Amino acid sequence: MGFDRDALAAAVARHGRVTRVVIAAIQGSSPREVGAAMLVWEGGQSGTIGGGALE
Repeated sequence: MGFDRDALAAAVARHGRVTRVVIAAIQGSSPREVGAAMLVWEGGQSGTIGGGALE
């Protein structure tokens, strides 16, 4: 899974402060693989790390 810099730049341009959340390591079970990522900003998000309560 590659890092989509254009999507990050577009989100920052539209929403201001944006956080990129990435699964860096797994210990035990996980709904997604290492490298799964999402963008989060106040009032919204793009993508998923597939964790329900995590999001």
